[in-house]
Amino acid sequence: RRLGCAIGEERQALPKRRCCVSMKFSASDPELTALAKNASSNESYQTFQESQQPRTFLPPLNAQSAADTPYRNESDDDGGDDDFWDASREELLAQADNFTLPFDAERGYRGIGLKFFSFSRPHMRAFHASWMCYFTSFFVQFSQAPLLPEIKESLNLSKSDLWWTNCWMMLGGVPMRFLLGPLCDKYGARSTMTLVVALAAIPAALTGLVATDLTTLTVARLLLGAMDSFVPQQFWITCMFVREVGGTAMAITGGLGAVGSGCVQLVTGSLLFPFVRAYLTDGDSDLAWRLTLLVPALLALVVAWFFYSYSDDCPLGNYGDVKKAGLMIERSAMDSFRQGAFNLNSWILFAQYMGSCGVDFTMCNGAAIYYHYRFGQSIAA
Repeated sequence: RRLGCAIGEERQALPKRRCCVSMKFSASDPELTALAKNASSNESYQTFQESQQPRTFLPPLNAQSAADTPYRNESDDDGGDDDFWDASREELLAQADNFTLPFDAERGYRGIGLKFFSFSRPHMRAFHASWMCYFTSFFVQFSQAPLLPEIKESLNLSKSDLWWTNCWMMLGGVPMRFLLGPLCDKYGARSTMTLVVALAAIPAALTGLVATDLTTLTVARLLLGAMDSFVPQQFWITCMFVREVGGTAMAITGGLGAVGSGCVQLVTGSLLFPFVRAYLTDGDSDLAWRLTLLVPALLALVVAWFFYSYSDDCPLGNYGDVKKAGLMIERSAMDSFRQGAFNLNSWILFAQYMGSCGVDFTMCNGAAIYYHYRFGQSIAA
C-alpha cells in the first residue's frame, strides 16, 4: 500500500500526457526509475502488474530502454535502430493527444464513449468501418439469393438443387470463422476485414461469368459463403472500445451490418435486375442476372480499398507499426486458435449461435424462392 501511494503521488507531478499514457517511467526520471526498480524486485507486485497489463501497452516498469523490453521482436534488434524505435514509439503515443473521443490509456487507449455521428479516427472511424464492411460482406454474400428463381431457369436446376447450394454456402462459413479469429489476433481486424470483403468480390463475379451448371454454381456459392466478416467486425470493436460500451457498440454495428442481407433483396432483385434486363440486355434474363452480380462485386472492392487505406487496426494505429514500436505483444495465430478451441465457453456459444445464425441464413436465402413458387411473385416483387 505504501508503494502504491508513493507511485500515485509521483504520477501527479508528471506532465499530463505522460500521466495519460501509462504508469511506466523512462530512464530520464532518476527518482521514478529507482522506485520502479524497487517495485520490480517484489515478486507479488510484479505478478500483479502482469495481471493488469492491457492488450496495447508500454514496456513494463523495469524496462530502461528499447533494447530491454521483452516485447520487441528479435528481428528488429540489428544494433542500429534504437533511436528510430524510440522515436516511432513516441510518435505513436503522441497521437493520443489528438483523439476526439475520451479514452482509457490503461486499457490500450480504448474509447470510453460513443459519438455516433462522428467519423474521426481512430475510434469512430473503426466503428463505422466495421459495420460498413460487414454490411458490404452480407450484401455480396446474399446478392444471388433474390435471383435464384431466375438462375434455376437459366441452369435447368430443380428447387432441391437450389436448396443444396444454400446449404453449401452456409457450410463454407464454418471453417472460415475458425480461421478468421486467429488471423485477427495476429494481423488485426482492419487487414483481415478488408481482405475478406475484397475476396468476396471474386466468387460473386465468377457466379455470373462461369456458372453453367449445378457444380460450378455450388463451388461459387461455397466460396462466397466462406467470405464472412462477422468475426473481424466484432473483433474490431473490442480493440477500439472498453467493455463498458463495447456491448452497445457491437450491438449497433452488428445490427447495421446485418441489414445488408435484407437490403440486397431490394437492390439486386427489385432495382438492378429489372433495370439491367430492360435497358441493357433487351429482355435477356440470363444475361441480365449475370451482369447484375458484377455490381456487388465492384462495391466490395471499393469499400475494401477505402477502409484499408483510411482506418486503423487499434487506437494507436495499425498492428505492424504498433508491434514494430514495441507497444504490442507478437501473437501466434496457432496459439490463439488453441486457446479458443480448448475453452468450454467457446463451444457453448458455438451451439447457441449455430441455431440463431442458421435460421437467419436460411430465411435470407430462401425467401425469394418461397414467394416466387408459393405465391407466383416476380423477381422484382
